[in-house]
Amino acid sequence: MTQHSPWEWPGFSQIEDATPIVSRLAGALSAEGALSTEETFTYAAKIDEAEHGPMFQRLFKIIDQPNREGGPDKQLTALEIKNALGKPWLAQQLSLLITHYESEWFSNPAKWNELDPLMAPTPEQPNLNWEKEKQRIEKLSWWAALVDKYGINTDGKVWHFQPAGLIGNLLSPTTFKITIEMLKKVFTLGSVDKLQLLANELNKNLAEYKLDTPARLSHFFAQVRVEVGDDYALVESLKYRPEKLSDFSYFSSRPDEAQLYGYIPGVHPANEVEIANRAYNGVTGNSDLGNGDIESGDGWKFRGRGLKQLTGRYNYTDFNQKYPSLWPGEDINFIDNPEKLEEPKYAARSAVYFWLKNSLYEIADHGVEPSNVNSITAIINQYTSSYAERRNQFKRIWEIERIFR
Repeated sequence: MTQHSPWEWPGFSQIEDATPIVSRLAGALSAEGALSTEETFTYAAKIDEAEHGPMFQRLFKIIDQPNREGGPDKQLTALEIKNALGKPWLAQQLSLLITHYESEWFSNPAKWNELDPLMAPTPEQPNLNWEKEKQRIEKLSWWAALVDKYGINTDGKVWHFQPAGLIGNLLSPTTFKITIEMLKKVFTLGSVDKLQLLANELNKNLAEYKLDTPARLSHFFAQVRVEVGDDYALVESLKYRPEKLSDFSYFSSRPDEAQLYGYIPGVHPANEVEIANRAYNGVTGNSDLGNGDIESGDGWKFRGRGLKQLTGRYNYTDFNQKYPSLWPGEDINFIDNPEKLEEPKYAARSAVYFWLKNSLYEIADHGVEPSNVNSITAIINQYTSSYAERRNQFKRIWEIERIFR
């Protein structure tokens, strides 16, 4: 038994940040490449302070874009923030941040004056527009007039929150629950124990996961049913015959290797490791996955796992980077431990991550026609040959068996 606060809402994070505004500005200008060599040296400590502040660290985890190697670029620009706010999945995560920082209505001339060197074109030439702006700030600041009245404190520090995110949390959650009976209709050969773990993970967060309507659930499960099969297999099987291997670009031009590594009844089993390392290698196989060459072993290490069958170093890296913002408080590295995605809890979360990242729930809200299913399929795997199968699964789940209705 553990004790919890009534204000401990799922997904919300409380952050106290005392990073000075001069450090924030220096960090922002550095990220934009707007500082001179001399300024970069002079403000090195301030830039470091900004980059390691608790607020920026959380923002880095949520919206920092990967570099060419797939890792974070460690730069947070105004454009990245603007683009993030335009993406519902990222905007939702930002709306769950509750931060303790100095109010903009609290005037402290000393902190604004400290910005003068960074705002001036040259040390000898003051920025007249900035001087006018400081005067405007002073006129708009009302905090000091209310100190010690109505609970107004003297330091100007208050908790900031996103109203829509907070109010949405206070609304009554859906009472709908996914049952084992429902899941057994979707995955008739699936293990009851594993399906129970899936139900537990989703039921705790149906609204937050955007799986809170029959149409959304039907679209979601129609897709993952095709991905993992009737037996709810959370890791990709590569036991292909030579003729099936020709679907991969690597083997289509190397039929001799397809014969060597593919499953031939009565002759030899499929060599799944070699198949994965060749089919998914990033040099002569599939360059879109971010994998290394055949010898790197990335193809096998980052083969399809989870409900959505996450595949490739790039996709694992993106999931690994976004995971802390969606499920804070867990120290898990899915690059070093990709097999974690074979566990029902994380298998479900990898599919939810993709569902939210690509706003697939919005497409689900548009309708239950075959064209709506196709639109979701195109985002999951544009060139798949399983469009018809996914439409059929949706029709079965939504119309014929009415599993979630």
